[in-house]
Amino acid sequence: MEIGGNKQEVFGIDNLSLIKNIKHFDLCMEINKDDLSFALINENYELVRLEKHPIKSETEQEKINKIEKIILSNNFLKKTTRKCKLVLNDDLFTIMPNNLFDIKKHKEYYNFCFEKNKNQEIIFKNIESINATSIFSIEKDLKRIILDFFPKSEITHASINLINSFSNSLENSENQNILININETNFQIILFQKDNLQLYNYFDYIKDEDFLFYLLYVSKKLKIKQKECSINLSGKIEATSKKTNLIKKYFKNINFIKLNNKIEIPFFFQKINEHNFYNILN
Repeated sequence: MEIGGNKQEVFGIDNLSLIKNIKHFDLCMEINKDDLSFALINENYELVRLEKHPIKSETEQEKINKIEKIILSNNFLKKTTRKCKLVLNDDLFTIMPNNLFDIKKHKEYYNFCFEKNKNQEIIFKNIESINATSIFSIEKDLKRIILDFFPKSEITHASINLINSFSNSLENSENQNILININETNFQIILFQKDNLQLYNYFDYIKDEDFLFYLLYVSKKLKIKQKECSINLSGKIEATSKKTNLIKKYFKNINFIKLNNKIEIPFFFQKINEHNFYNILN
């Protein structure tokens, strides 16, 4: 089943009465340019519900209004949450090695890369697996909404989440290991050589051929060995999708990535694969 598109997707328990005795949930939420996705996980670390909602908008404020409306109207999000993890997946971030990072200058680093915006709050967090720091931002109105509804929220960025998760999944290997995390109109590509991060980049695309162009461009520039490297896919892609067939024309070792953590996925989630929601379930 192809996950995504300009429509709402819902998986899992659909009757609140079935979970009325559960004391609390952990909420994992991802916001990217196209969608808001969230997962509810019960106290036994079992996945209870997954939802994906289209939020693509002309302006940031319009997108924020859509997010607030989704939260207000969703009965499952009104359940008591022990904690909330919000993953921002956008291109407004930069990564610095910790040995060059000065906490007092984190805003200066960010503003060197991006235009100043008084409506944004600049945040920095450590990427433990590579001894580096990701500096990113969140719209102040969005942060206010998230904290109003979910006071115990951790706000992080996909650059942290994906790098740590992918790095932890790698075994000692001499080959190049690549993760491609795909959304409706953008994707992220991560390249590790042994334990060393060589690349984390974010691309917008319209057509599948655009997606392939950027992938081959990166492959050429970084001299990726297409017959030897390992390609790991996550997000909005399936074994029979056009993107997968395009990748197979140039790369030999292709896998759909598995989850690292101990979350149990019950039988009633048969219509999805683990890799579809990799960024919020790790």
